[in-house]
Amino acid sequence: MHGSTPPSIPDIKSLVTVVLMRCVRSHSVFHEDRHYNVLCFATRAGAVTFMEKFGGEWFDPRERGKGANWNKWYKGEASSKK
Repeated sequence: MHGSTPPSIPDIKSLVTVVLMRCVRSHSVFHEDRHYNVLCFATRAGAVTFMEKFGGEWFDPRERGKGANWNKWYKGEASSKK
């Protein structure tokens, strides 16, 4: 909008948290030397809406490392454990 101030990042985060029901907590993981921010949502619909707007991919918590490797993402390994 011409002449208006764009919303600040905290305002956008608040909007995403309220409208899409994103949980306040988050964490990060590493896979193949890449850093990923993991966001949690109360509903699948909220997560899908976020992904459609901003991109992203699903993270299965079973693929997260344990112990000293808690921040590693063993991407794709949970499907082979079923």
